[in-house]
Amino acid sequence: MVRKAAEIIQHAEQNLRRARDAGARIAAGSDAGTPFNGHGGFAYEVELLHTMLGMSPREALRAATATAAELLGVPRGTLGVGDVADLLVLDRDIDDDIRALAGPALVIKEGLVVARRSPHGGAA
Repeated sequence: MVRKAAEIIQHAEQNLRRARDAGARIAAGSDAGTPFNGHGGFAYEVELLHTMLGMSPREALRAATATAAELLGVPRGTLGVGDVADLLVLDRDIDDDIRALAGPALVIKEGLVVARRSPHGGAA
């Protein structure tokens, strides 16, 4: 697995850049649950779209939300009248620090608060 992962990494950045430059729509995906891909690492995947591929923070966030949902054919990734309310509330702007995605202050799923960081930094 380690050898295969190393081989993939050697070509991933170049191939993804070429695909993006050719006009391919890029969607973020985590492969969570596979070796070396834990369930809590998705924010890092979005960060890599920014740092590795040169997407702006907002382009990377869009790739993880609206674009991914559209390509999968699921009604998620946007917030409008009648949309399911899935939200992350951040305490700083991703344009200033994309790593803000890794520590949301509040998580709302289907309109319900499912996680809230305490004022002291831990989960409440």
